[in-house]
Amino acid sequence: MGFSWITSRSRHPKQSGSAQKDFKKIKIETILKIRGHISLKQVDIWFQDEARFGQQNTTTRLWAQKGSRPRAIRQQQFEYTHIFRAVCPGRGIGEAIVVPYIGKDVVRQHLQQFSLISEPSFSQHDFRELRRHRR
Repeated sequence: MGFSWITSRSRHPKQSGSAQKDFKKIKIETILKIRGHISLKQVDIWFQDEARFGQQNTTTRLWAQKGSRPRAIRQQQFEYTHIFRAVCPGRGIGEAIVVPYIGKDVVRQHLQQFSLISEPSFSQHDFRELRRHRR
């Protein structure tokens, strides 16, 4: 009959191909606004990461024709914990925030915490500039 037991390629019900293409576009205006006259002695190198901890989904398996890879919509309703972290190994400092959800208010709080420990300080003016360029 030509069928085999294979793994589906998962797809979120609200997935948008056009949104994914727009996300991949780099806005050159933002890159051009970076100041170029800063001495490297004044530059801190920071590493930032986000992590999600919680229940992992199982692989969906279904019967399909050999050579095909059908898409399947899955139920993905689980509780997670999210961790946002930024560290500066050169100065030995860092900050982190642990939250049960992700939203712009959480990212804003993470950036505000970061601004309190970074020098020269990441001012509220710089934060507003960052938000303006992200739109």
